[in-house]
Amino acid sequence: MVFKRLNRLRKRRRRSGREKTLNKFLPEEFRKQLKPIEDEEVEIQRGYIKDYVTGKLFPDTPEERVRQKIEHLLVDKLGYGKYEIDVEKVIEVSIGRKKVHPRADLVVRVGVTPVMVIETKAPKEDITIYRDQAKSYAKVHKPPIPIVILTNYTNTEVWDISKDKLIAQSITGILPREKASKLISKGVRTLTTNEIEAALRTLVTFIDPKEFARVFDQCHDIIRTQRGLDARSRLYEMCKLILVKLYEEDREEKGKENRFTSRAIKKAENLGIDATAFINKSFDELKKSKLVGLFDPEEKIELKPHTVKEIVELLEIYSLRKTREDVLGVAFETFLRGMMTGRELGEFFTPREVVEFMVKLVDPQIGEKILDPACGTGGFLIWSFFHVLEKIRNNVTDKDQQERLIEKLIEECLWGIDIDSYLERLCKINLKIHGDGYRHIYRGNSLDIINDDVEPEHEEIRKELKNILEQEGGFDIILTNPPFGSGRGKDITEKRLLEKYENGKGKKRQIPQILFLELCIRLLRPGGRMAIVIPDSILNNAGKDYRKIREYIRKNAWIRALVSLPPGTFNPYGSGVKASILYVQKKAPNIKPKDEVFMAIANYVGYDTRRKDYRQIDKNHLPQILLSFKKWVGN
Repeated sequence: MVFKRLNRLRKRRRRSGREKTLNKFLPEEFRKQLKPIEDEEVEIQRGYIKDYVTGKLFPDTPEERVRQKIEHLLVDKLGYGKYEIDVEKVIEVSIGRKKVHPRADLVVRVGVTPVMVIETKAPKEDITIYRDQAKSYAKVHKPPIPIVILTNYTNTEVWDISKDKLIAQSITGILPREKASKLISKGVRTLTTNEIEAALRTLVTFIDPKEFARVFDQCHDIIRTQRGLDARSRLYEMCKLILVKLYEEDREEKGKENRFTSRAIKKAENLGIDATAFINKSFDELKKSKLVGLFDPEEKIELKPHTVKEIVELLEIYSLRKTREDVLGVAFETFLRGMMTGRELGEFFTPREVVEFMVKLVDPQIGEKILDPACGTGGFLIWSFFHVLEKIRNNVTDKDQQERLIEKLIEECLWGIDIDSYLERLCKINLKIHGDGYRHIYRGNSLDIINDDVEPEHEEIRKELKNILEQEGGFDIILTNPPFGSGRGKDITEKRLLEKYENGKGKKRQIPQILFLELCIRLLRPGGRMAIVIPDSILNNAGKDYRKIREYIRKNAWIRALVSLPPGTFNPYGSGVKASILYVQKKAPNIKPKDEVFMAIANYVGYDTRRKDYRQIDKNHLPQILLSFKKWVGN
C-alpha cells in the first residue's frame, strides 16, 4: 500500500518536474522497490494517444481514435506496411503569391507510389463537408493520387478521382494492398491545368471571415486609387467583380476555363484585349444568363485595366464558391460595414451583432414569409436565409425535399423594399453573392403600399403584397430597422401618405418611424411576429403622437420583449440615437400570450459603441439575453 501511494505521488511530482526531489529523500531500500515510470505512460495519462504507425503521441480526440482504427485496418487486415503510410503528410501548395501547407491525415503508398488519401473525422461529424478538400489534396499532390477516402468509421465515401466517381460507401471499400497495386499498374489519368488550378483554389478557401474581409479591403484600397469614384461607385464596382468571379468559378465547375485569372488575362492581352474589356465579356454573359433585370443591358465594369488586373491577381487564388456560406456572409458583411461607416452610407446599415440577435429572437421557421420594408443592404434577409437554411439541413433528411424547401426559401419567402434605388440593387447583389435569390426585392416607398391608392411606380409591389394580405393574412415575420430622424426634411408631410394611417390622419406632418410601426403591424398576419429597432422616444416621450402609437401597439399586438441597446449602438454608422429592439406578436384569437413582458438591458453588443469607427470587443450581452429569453418562454 505504501509503495502504491508513493508511485501515485511520484507521478504527480513527475508532471510538475519534482520527482527527483522526492526520490532524493527516500531510503535506498524504498527506491529499489519503486516501479520505473516511463515518459510515454505519463504523457498518455495526460490525454495523448500513441500513433500505431509512427509511434508519435497525438492528443486523444474522437477524430484521432478513428485514425488509429484506420491505421490498424490498413496494416493488420489490408496488407500495407507501416513504412507505406504517411501520417499527417504535408502537401506543398503554391498559387500566385500565396503558399499554404495543408496536411492530409493519411497518404497510403504501394512502395513509393501514392495510391490513397484518407481523411478521418470524428464519429458524429458530417464527412461530406470535407469532400472537396480531400479531393483537392489528391489532385495537387505530386504525383496525383487516384483514390480519396473520407470516413468517420460509421460513414465512409471512396472516390475515384480520375473519373470523379463515388465507388463505395463502406469501410470495406478501402482498397487492399493487392488491389491497389493492380490499380496503379494501369496508370493514373493526367489531370488538366484547369483541374489542378481549381483544386488549388479549393485549398486556399477562406476559413476565417477576418482574413476574407482583409482581402476585400485590399481590393477596395486598389479601387480607391482610381480617381472619380465616390464610395457608392467603388462598392458597386467591387460587387460586379465579385459576381464575375463567382460566375467564372461556376463555369470552372462545369469543366470550362476560369477567365478570372492572371493567366487568362495575359492571353487576352497578347491578342490586344485589355483586362477591363476581357472581364466585361464575362460580365455581359453573366447579365444575360444569371442576373436578368439586375443590371442595365449596356452597363459595364468601369474600372481601369491595371485596377482590374491587380484585383484579379489578389482574388484568383481563392475559391468563393467553396467558402462556407456563413464565412462568406460574415466576411462580406464586414466589408460592407467598413464601406458604410459614417454618414455617407451608414444610415442604411445595421450591425451584424444586432441583426443576428433579432433574427434568432423571432426564430423564422421553414416556409415562413419574411419582410423587411426598409431592407437597405439586405442584412436581415441574408441572416434569415442562413437561419432557415440551417433548419432545413438539420431537420430534413430527404435530399430532394431539402432542395424543394431551399428553392421555396429563395423564390418565395424573402421580401424586401427600399426607397433608394442604389440600396435596392445592392441588396439584390448581396443576396446573389450569398447564394440567395432576389425575386421579391423592390424599389419603392414602403409607406405608400399599404392600400390601393399608390403611385404608378408602386403598382407591381402593391399587387404582390395585396395577394399575400388577401390569401395569407399578411407576412409571418417582419424584421427591420427603419430610418430614424424627425424634423425638417425628415418628417412625412405628404397628405396622401398621412391619410393612409391612423397615426397620420388629420396631421400636417408625422415622424416616419411612427408610421413605419403602424405599417409593419398592419402587414403582419394574425399571430405574425415582428422585431424592429426603434428610437427610445417611441417608448418614453410624453407627446401626444408618441402616446397614440404606444396605444396602437397595445391594441393590435402583444409585446413579447423589449431589449434596450447601449447608447452609441449606431455611432459608427452616423446616428447617435439611443435605440431599443421591440419584439411584438400581432393579436390572434387562437393565441394566448404570457401576461408579462421580457425586458433586458444590453450594455455591450460586441463592438465599442463609444467610437465613431467600428472596433470589435469581447463583451456582448446579446447572446446571453437571447438564452434568457428562450428560457423565459420555455423553449
